Amino acid sequence: MAIHLDLIRKKHMTTISQLIAITTLILLILYMTWVKDGEHMSPPLNRRLVIDFSTIAVFWILELLYWLGMFGSYDKELTWILNAALAFFVARLFQLIGQINPWFQDLVKFIKDRMGKENK
Repeated sequence: MAIHLDLIRKKHMTTISQLIAITTLILLILYMTWVKDGEHMSPPLNRRLVIDFSTIAVFWILELLYWLGMFGSYDKELTWILNAALAFFVARLFQLIGQINPWFQDLVKFIKDRMGKENK
């Protein structure tokens, strides 16, 4: 019984860590988008705040319902959703870094030029 409880705690801490990472990534993406676009954000900042905080709330509510036992049999699906969300938000963060950072833009241009020369 003690081993089973330890596994549950470990799984719960992993999931909480993933949710904290997702929340941090969403807020970081929001901030970087605001830095990049300023007042010209599409959608506007107020609407974007509602969208992003709603997204964060959905993930935390899903986790809460899972731990309250409403979705207890969907352990693999919840893990897949969280891992996919992490991958998506990390990719979006790298995309924003690429759009903001001129060094990264130059690197991408260099790689494309290099690949074009090698393919000829």
